[in-house]
Amino acid sequence: MRRLLGSTLLIAGTTIGAAMLALPIDTGAMGFFPAAALFIVVWLALMATAFYFMEVALHTPKDSNMITMAGQTLGPLGMGLCTVVYILLLYALVCSYLSGGASAFHSAAVGWLGADISFSFAVILFSLLFGTFIYLGTASVDRVNQILFLGLVLSFFLMFGLSLPKVDGTKLLASRPHNIWSGIAIAVTSFGFHIVIPTLRDYLGRNIVAMRKALWIGGSLPLLFYLMWNASFLGILPSYEIERALQQSELPQVLLQRYLGSSAIVTIASLFSFFAIITSFLGVSISLLDFIADGLKIRKGRIGRLALCLLVFIPPIAFVLSDPKGFYKALRFGGIMVTILLGVFPPLMVLAQRKKKRSGYRVPGGRFLIYAVLVFFLAVLAVTISLVCSN
Repeated sequence: MRRLLGSTLLIAGTTIGAAMLALPIDTGAMGFFPAAALFIVVWLALMATAFYFMEVALHTPKDSNMITMAGQTLGPLGMGLCTVVYILLLYALVCSYLSGGASAFHSAAVGWLGADISFSFAVILFSLLFGTFIYLGTASVDRVNQILFLGLVLSFFLMFGLSLPKVDGTKLLASRPHNIWSGIAIAVTSFGFHIVIPTLRDYLGRNIVAMRKALWIGGSLPLLFYLMWNASFLGILPSYEIERALQQSELPQVLLQRYLGSSAIVTIASLFSFFAIITSFLGVSISLLDFIADGLKIRKGRIGRLALCLLVFIPPIAFVLSDPKGFYKALRFGGIMVTILLGVFPPLMVLAQRKKKRSGYRVPGGRFLIYAVLVFFLAVLAVTISLVCSN
């Protein structure tokens, strides 16, 4: 039961991260209800691919990650493409979370503690502090994630409760559906928790019932959070403020600070943003570590884990130090990688696997659902690439 709870919260914590902070900024142009419709459609599609991912993972050995899964189902070409896309995605996400986390760390140290530290020092300190839990392993990440997720939930509902009286319902009724594709890259990135499934497969001892519960509950909680999060922002802030924030790559708490001034909502929003970034940072980082260990066949002893941590954190640290405002850049690039890896790959892998293995766990829906999901994500991929290239 404890591991089921921890797995559920790890899924939710991995999902509710830096991408959530970008949602009201990137989807504000379309209005609340078109954005809500987009969230629901993307959530349903990615829940389907999460279960396809789980089906394939259950047919691979312990400690194997997506490299092995792609190799067993799609052959050397699939393995090579998967390796490139997966590592680009995970590094993009770690870069984004590290950038956002270090910014929040720096703001807290300067504003709350009065400490005169540089942004570069905040990046190093943040990496060392939370990278320690990655070095200690999945059980350590599980324990600290449960505490952080509790802080995330409490700060979220407290912030939502305080902001609710300030929400203007007429602002939520504004609808500009022709802008719905503008936020699709962030929407897809916001529901991508699949990378932790191979880790949870081993952590839950391949218990199919427990894995299904963890996926449904942990994957559904973010949808509720996102709808409430968008409602609180889009019901308070005028559209011109959101457009300005998008142009200047501002985080939501900065936008609230400028619009509302000093208030309890701003302070709690900063705490919530910090918790959201850290929980996602931990989930993505431990998944990247497992991925590299699987690809390079590095044993997870003391020296091995230290080497893996260096491989996980040195490139993102270098990127963030060179581009402190790379938060949104990394997320939008990650949207393309998420669509390929978590949208297109799982249907292809499950089709290939079902041709080879006729027994074991299967996701309901048959080939029709598999092809429907595949076509949907190919269309999303085309739109996302065109939007990123046009910007």
